[in-house]
Amino acid sequence: MAEMAGAAAKGVAHAFSRHPGETACAGFPPGGGDMGALVRGMDWGATPLGPVGQWPQSLRTAVSVALYTDFPSIVLWGPELIQIYNDGYRMLMGAKHPQGLGQGNRECWPEAWHINETIYPRVFAGETVSFKETVYPLAPFGVVEDFYLTLSYSPVLDESGGVGGVFVTVFDVTSEVRTRQERDRALAEATAERERLYDVFMQAPAAIAVLEGPEHRFTVANPLYRELVGGRDVVGKAVADALPEIRGQGFMDLLDGVRRSGEAFTASEAVVRLDRRGTGELDSLYVDFVYQPLKDSTGAVFGIMAHAVEVTDQVEARRRVEALAAERAAILGQIADVVVTTDVQGRITFANEAARALHGEMRLGVPIWDPSQPYRLLEPDGAERPVERVPLARALRGERVVDDEWRVVRADGGRVTVMGSAVPVSAADGTPIGAAMTVRDVSEQRRLQKQLEVERNRLADVFRQAPAVIAVTQGPEHRIVTANPLFRQVVGAHRAVEGLPVRQALPDLEGQGFFELLDGVYASGEPFVGNELLARFD
Repeated sequence: MAEMAGAAAKGVAHAFSRHPGETACAGFPPGGGDMGALVRGMDWGATPLGPVGQWPQSLRTAVSVALYTDFPSIVLWGPELIQIYNDGYRMLMGAKHPQGLGQGNRECWPEAWHINETIYPRVFAGETVSFKETVYPLAPFGVVEDFYLTLSYSPVLDESGGVGGVFVTVFDVTSEVRTRQERDRALAEATAERERLYDVFMQAPAAIAVLEGPEHRFTVANPLYRELVGGRDVVGKAVADALPEIRGQGFMDLLDGVRRSGEAFTASEAVVRLDRRGTGELDSLYVDFVYQPLKDSTGAVFGIMAHAVEVTDQVEARRRVEALAAERAAILGQIADVVVTTDVQGRITFANEAARALHGEMRLGVPIWDPSQPYRLLEPDGAERPVERVPLARALRGERVVDDEWRVVRADGGRVTVMGSAVPVSAADGTPIGAAMTVRDVSEQRRLQKQLEVERNRLADVFRQAPAVIAVTQGPEHRIVTANPLFRQVVGAHRAVEGLPVRQALPDLEGQGFFELLDGVYASGEPFVGNELLARFD
């Protein structure tokens, strides 16, 4: 990369040395940051634009606007689309700077010309063309990569009333788009996994319910469970309200004991009296049941899974499991356009409105890490962030910081998780003049990631803790997608069954009729319930 930058600097050395006798237009452009200084010092007579003193006022006005705007901007002038850009656009140029200043756009960005060549004729015809989060193949450091850009091409009128050039504003939103894509991918995977397992649980040939909270409120009840209790709609109701006739039968005390102790309760041939017909007349049923506590990753009990087999009619079921909670709120991806710059001593020289909204009223002229600033900077784990870890301080030491994460605690108590990048800033002659930092708010993203992880862990805990032998297969060859610990224990812990067709994973079942049963269920879509079937395993 250093060799490329050196080659680029040699390639434009002629443009920054005035020819004998040439005089630049004094003082133009005034200011404009580092790029303003480069424009003033460049030999424009060596370019198709000619000396600055001969530039039309329309070009000079467009250049002034570009240099003074805070947005990354570039002016492309004349049929050659000669480039003049500001400090913000320079960050996108990479190793193409400084050679790109005064260079034709097609020569500078050949890898994107197949896109631009269809746009510029429209702009020169007077049309403003805008794109949002559009993929551009760019090679700022010699290797073509896909960048996501939000940009606008606007015509610039010359003195004749025709279009003399193009004014382009560009925002590199690659990081934000890829973050959102990764977030959406993770959410889609979690949703698909949840829906797949939820379908398995709802179609399981067993009466299954999940109860949560101190009131033991139903959050899941599959069709066989509703059939067991007379077709009542119990989801969302506390046990005492959904099945009032069980009061005084001892089941409420058992549920309270399981939640309090964290220990499972198992009963065989227990008598339960239920109003299955809704007439007030109670039917006595004999059931084998298990109350299984469900625990989160901290070991706390968050619910109870109830599994019942009504042995009155010799109907055998599997286990009931917990399904995931309702759909979470739509994902918000808010990205804060925060910009902060400092001088070489680390004193803040600029903080935009977004920065002040995030940090509070930042004190200009005071280092960002100074204790007098109206905020504290913390590590992601909550520890105080030392000065040497602050991105701007690292950038002042010459380091380029990309996607560093930390927490901001404002004086008003507000806490925000942010991700930022910082780069050292130098003058045209290479003299360090400070550092610049951009920050975005990732609090909602981190909250969502944590929430998704909790949901995944909870689903895995339910499946793992289910007091039943459970395996899920897919496809006509019955490939085993997942199996809980009890399944692996029954078939032999030495077997690696997941990912294998059932005939390959369990060859010792050949001739026992189980493969044919699976084929029949798969072909018919109808469940099969077997009573006391003998299975022989090696």
